[in-house]
Amino acid sequence: RKPSVEIPGLEYAGTVAAVGERVTGWSVGDPVMGIESGGCYAEQVAAFMASMEARRGALPAWHQGRALFASWSRPVAVAGNEVIRDGAGAELAAFCERHRVPVAQSLAAKGVLPEGHLFNLGPVNRYLDRILRMDAVAKVFDPADLVVLIGWDLAEDVEPGLWSGGGRKRVLRIGLTKDAAGPNGRTAGARLRPDVEVVGGLRLSLSRLASGAVVAASPYGSVAGPGLIAALRTARRSVRFGSGAGRLDPCVVVRETRAALGPDGILVADVGLHKHLAGLLTDTDRPNTFLCSNGLGTFGFGLPAALGAALACPGRPVAAVVGDGGFHSNSQDLETLARLRLPVVIVVLEDSSFGLIKHYQRLGGRRPEVRPAAGRVPVQAQPIVLHPGILKRDIPDVLPNGSTICNADALALVRFDDTFLKSNAVASRDIDPGG
Repeated sequence: RKPSVEIPGLEYAGTVAAVGERVTGWSVGDPVMGIESGGCYAEQVAAFMASMEARRGALPAWHQGRALFASWSRPVAVAGNEVIRDGAGAELAAFCERHRVPVAQSLAAKGVLPEGHLFNLGPVNRYLDRILRMDAVAKVFDPADLVVLIGWDLAEDVEPGLWSGGGRKRVLRIGLTKDAAGPNGRTAGARLRPDVEVVGGLRLSLSRLASGAVVAASPYGSVAGPGLIAALRTARRSVRFGSGAGRLDPCVVVRETRAALGPDGILVADVGLHKHLAGLLTDTDRPNTFLCSNGLGTFGFGLPAALGAALACPGRPVAAVVGDGGFHSNSQDLETLARLRLPVVIVVLEDSSFGLIKHYQRLGGRRPEVRPAAGRVPVQAQPIVLHPGILKRDIPDVLPNGSTICNADALALVRFDDTFLKSNAVASRDIDPGG
């Protein structure tokens, strides 16, 4: 409607009393707030849906969510990064323990439950099956009749197609905001139609769900549940791509780097195959100790993100796992790292190609074509790791105390200081990302 001259007020907050025929994403009873050009001191305000925001802390339809949850017997939950942002890890653990609900996570939610938690299925995404060489996604989602999305965002790469098998499933979404935005401006609402959506603080929402009657025993609560969780953990910790003469297995590299950092250390992954290896194959016991780019998957994210982590968390070990392409994209940030003397270790996996594309070419039976760039400049480095067999012994020693750059056998452990420009060049050999 036209702005009201007689009635002042630019801000409003209340509940939706009625919706127009073409309104989507909002329902009668939803608590909202927003800004209009005038008239907000009136008893009722006609607002455009694009101007409205959900009120944080309100819990519309939580009782409907609890009723839906209690009416199905085989729920599985997916936790997203909002659980970490809202500090709701303890409430998530209490919820899944009371109702014996297995919980999968996006890569952005790694650490929201400890790796050894009884109901922790671990991280999932569309790359999981190919990397583990098993039908892991179907084993996680097909037996379920209800998917509970907790703090889930489409941008975290856990899309509805992952749970489309095994018959129709009801969907309960619990989030801080309504209709979370996805990649390229897409919205979750355009890809997801939850049966019930609860918008508000996750700690309160999960506490209320946890206080309800325990749902009927699901297959995850029987022998099959622990068996599946154990099988997934074993696969994650044992999968190898293989290594040959002069080559390192990237699966081993990311696991050993994570182990060397310790549970409080922060592992940052750039975009590429190594992001999914680091995210899907490494153990993460605490929130905000694994960082990666989501949604558009920004190439070159790793190095600047590691610098940010070191500045935000002084005293905690930080390492970035990057590919040669992503490292090259933002290698200019080495100047910032050296000038600020930040204790960041950079692990560069070099294969002179885009590893994720190369990996899928090999899986499809095609031979990857690699054309080294003309005029390659070797990394200025000092050798610390001399051959693959010494990798496991040296990484823990280098992370806390190293003060030089190292690049050998395509593994670069890089810790910069003001002497790095004086180091000698060291040629590196290929790392094989596809086995």
